[in-house]
Amino acid sequence: MTVGETRPERARDLVSTLWLWSGFLVLMLVLWFLTPVLIVVDKMSKDRGNVFQVAFRYLCRLSWISCPFADIRVLGFERAAFRRPALVVSNHQSFLDVLILLALPIHWRWVVKQTRRRTRLMLPLLRLRDDRIVSRVDDMLGLDRWTEQRIRRRISLLAFVEGKRSSSRELSRFRNVFFHLAEDLCLDVVPLVIDGTHRSWARGARLIRPVAATVVLLDRITGEEIREMGASAAKRMVKDRMARALEWVRADVDSRFEDFYVRPFHALLEDSFHLNAGKGPVIQDSRLNDT
Repeated sequence: MTVGETRPERARDLVSTLWLWSGFLVLMLVLWFLTPVLIVVDKMSKDRGNVFQVAFRYLCRLSWISCPFADIRVLGFERAAFRRPALVVSNHQSFLDVLILLALPIHWRWVVKQTRRRTRLMLPLLRLRDDRIVSRVDDMLGLDRWTEQRIRRRISLLAFVEGKRSSSRELSRFRNVFFHLAEDLCLDVVPLVIDGTHRSWARGARLIRPVAATVVLLDRITGEEIREMGASAAKRMVKDRMARALEWVRADVDSRFEDFYVRPFHALLEDSFHLNAGKGPVIQDSRLNDT
């Protein structure tokens, strides 16, 4: 089914664009307005950046909950699973990924690549969150020490493992640095996949279409397993698991996206941000299936 081509469908895309852009600007204005107070409170907290992380989390989640053009579902999430810090590696389809992942209740810091869009509005706030901003290779040199300091404080890390937004829904080349980091520090790795945001707001698109997205947290791989198999093998295994998880969620995401164009407008208010939407897929390694 092809959607978004008729005049009523494009009109709905225009309304969703105005709503989502307005929501993003309001979110940024509120954060900047609260920044002086948050800085004072953050200085009194145990770890730098915690207060800004909580503020981002609740404001982003509230923005999605109040959006009538969003149906975001998180599968496989368990709070207890993150009592032990880990490196969460995610694919990246759209700028919307950032606003969705920041809404998850995980105590983490983000290893983020500097871009023009983030520089203008979000970069100063991300620095206050204690995120790691990288713009060139030299910025990665101290990443191991920075990571070790956060892990010691039981803070997990989030990284877009492809390094940049994919030009399609398929996974692009993974960066080696994060898997070498996990091997050197014996750090657990949690693969995360997000699908649907590319169709809502692709690179270069002017309109933001309704957001039907699914986030899936896959089984944790322990640091001991990473060290035993080596960084290269771990990267191949994680990419294989993530690719199969994307295939598993894709049909459901497409169906929910198309539903936005066939339901009455008032029914859009039924969907929002579903944190515990169910369990994710059980994915075995290909090497196990071959034996």
